Amino acid sequence: MKNVVLMILMIVSVFAVAQNPLAWNNGSFPIKLYKINPVDNDWYQSGDSIYSIYKISDVYYANAVKWSKSSVGFAMAFANDSDVLLKNGFLGSDSIYWGRCRGGVITQLKTISFSGEYATFVPLGVITVKDNLYYSMKPIWPEVTEFLIDKPTTSKALKFYQFLPGYSKLTPQWTTGSFTPELSETTAKLTISKGKNGIIFLNACTVRFSKQDVAKGYFYLTINAEPLKNSGSNYKSKKYKIYWLNE
Repeated sequence: MKNVVLMILMIVSVFAVAQNPLAWNNGSFPIKLYKINPVDNDWYQSGDSIYSIYKISDVYYANAVKWSKSSVGFAMAFANDSDVLLKNGFLGSDSIYWGRCRGGVITQLKTISFSGEYATFVPLGVITVKDNLYYSMKPIWPEVTEFLIDKPTTSKALKFYQFLPGYSKLTPQWTTGSFTPELSETTAKLTISKGKNGIIFLNACTVRFSKQDVAKGYFYLTINAEPLKNSGSNYKSKKYKIYWLNE
């Protein structure tokens, strides 16, 4: 009896931590987009996630995913973005693989026919699909360590885009895109701007400078960023000297 209970707990644990593979695209229009009518696809259930999948050396990777709560499903695939150094989508000669994800399990789908905007598939076996390789990109930080700005005013709190219009030149590529600022060697007051989902809007964060801060002529800004999930990088922050001329 104890062995049965232990087995059940192990199975529950596996499904509790199961995660669907991460898909990615650059926001462009899909190169393939089909509707899935359950009349022609009796395997489809409302709430299924449909993946487009690319393959490298017998390993499957997620390209795009579309979830639908309606009775009609959707299948879409995106072209490879050459600005990303790792393969993330489809080239013209690539085969597009399809899969249905339900409960964290992906079943490969074989294309039977296309009719206008609709596609018909049949399920094959279960396959393992890894996160899109985009999420393996390591962050690339700017080479600069100092940044010259116009002399800030002390009359009001200034948003980053007002006193630091080039702030985007200090943020890294290939991270989650959420950046947390920290100030040092200054008494200026930093106020963080957050959305309802907790994401920090760097451009809307504010700094209130005192006359003493401005007279000093500089402060240090540390930008913290979260690397992409599979990058394996610990390079999560960089410190910059922000300065201005007092003449």
